Amino acid sequence: METKFFLPSSFTSRPATLADAEAVANLLNLCFVEWTGSPETSTQDLHSFWTNPMMNLERDTLLILDTHQQVVAYGEMYDAPPHVRLYLYGRVHPQSRGKGLGTALVQWGLVRASLSVEKAPADARVVLHQFLPAQAVEGARLLESLGFRHIRNSYQMRIDLSTPPQAASFPANIQVRTVHLENELEALVRTHRQAFHDHWGYVETPMEEALKDWRHWVETDPHCDPTLWFLAMDGDEIAGYCLCSPGTEEDPQLGWVNLLGVRREWRKQGLGLALLLYGFNALYQRGFCRIGLGVDASSLTGATRLYQRAGMHVHREYHLFEYEVRPGKDYLTQSLEDHEREKDTAE
Repeated sequence: METKFFLPSSFTSRPATLADAEAVANLLNLCFVEWTGSPETSTQDLHSFWTNPMMNLERDTLLILDTHQQVVAYGEMYDAPPHVRLYLYGRVHPQSRGKGLGTALVQWGLVRASLSVEKAPADARVVLHQFLPAQAVEGARLLESLGFRHIRNSYQMRIDLSTPPQAASFPANIQVRTVHLENELEALVRTHRQAFHDHWGYVETPMEEALKDWRHWVETDPHCDPTLWFLAMDGDEIAGYCLCSPGTEEDPQLGWVNLLGVRREWRKQGLGLALLLYGFNALYQRGFCRIGLGVDASSLTGATRLYQRAGMHVHREYHLFEYEVRPGKDYLTQSLEDHEREKDTAE
């Protein structure tokens, strides 16, 4: 990869440190309020993300500073094994746009991606993905001018509750309870991996790294509350799960469904809808009259239609942009048949 990182004159750059969390959070929220009217993150959120075992601040972040040493742009790369799907995130202060800083962030991201190519399987296609709110029109134009393609959309969906949600109705063989983290975290992670094999773009991280990531989430995320993590049990088997959070930085009165999944063997029985409604009721009982979640707009398992049946509506749209860092075999799930082909090959 021949891309180089060029910083416009009068600006300097360096990696972020934990001491920069407040300045970076202020920058991110300034941009997000401009686009959506709401903040995006907090210093606690950044501390949690920056101390994730997958992150290395020296390697994976970039601050751009003006002559007053104020943070005017920020970039980060999230890169987990097997290093085939990389996530680039960048923001530029509204008053510093039009000076080449966005281009510099993307160039830095491409240089950083070259480190991941060296770690990826030799035959693998490596892609760089970036999400932008639909309102970030200038950012979208910049990405497309630098070789990114708009390939997919995702939604933030919400439901507003003035009365208690519909009661959940589970199949007769299913019992619902909260997770026992002390001895069930690994089983939950394995269930999540099985359910998300059918999620577009899914690529499996080695189990050891995945468990470290989940433990870090539980220990550091300010919105994590495992008393709102529900398992649908069929005997001793986890058939599905609904993991909720009380509040978000964007809206402390907005309950959130972080993850919802049903294993293949238990689908088409109404279990996904039942788990969702169970989560709605649990959050409503905690005082949350607004509930949200994120979903792939073209979900391979029809999740968007399920959420609409539950009464949710699209609140916000995000666009996913892709840059092919290296061509090769695609390790990402592209269709429901991908997982079955992988199983057949393994057998």
